[in-house]
Amino acid sequence: AMPSTTARASIYVPLVNALAAQADSYPLEQDPTGISAGRLGAFLSQCHLQTSVHSSAATMTSAAQNLLGMKIAQEMGINIPGAFGVWLAAACVPAAAGMLAMPAIVHALHPPTVKSTPGACDDACARLDALGPLSRDERLVVATMLGTVALWIF
Repeated sequence: AMPSTTARASIYVPLVNALAAQADSYPLEQDPTGISAGRLGAFLSQCHLQTSVHSSAATMTSAAQNLLGMKIAQEMGINIPGAFGVWLAAACVPAAAGMLAMPAIVHALHPPTVKSTPGACDDACARLDALGPLSRDERLVVATMLGTVALWIF
């Protein structure tokens, strides 16, 4: 099963915002000229939005309209045994193709002005080193999350 687009956005949007802010790229509310949004934020936001559409089509449980479509099909007398697997088999290739192609398409239509971030890796490593090792509580949270995901999948 895959969580809804809203649940997935709660993971991706903070990452997109942090990456955009690192490139001094802000939404219109923070930069009314709209100039900074074109640095990186608009590209990342569009990629997130467009790939979310494809990932929502990939599995039956990842969007409410998918389940609604299955219910309507059943009401019309179309019975699909093993509907989840059938849906996944039919949708995984087009969804994956769309997710892989979308960044290139968005880049062609709305290219970011930031093309390279050579210091990003060194900066990230320095910030992680400054945080130090995981505390006992942080390890407990990681273990709990991994356990939750494992139980959810299996």
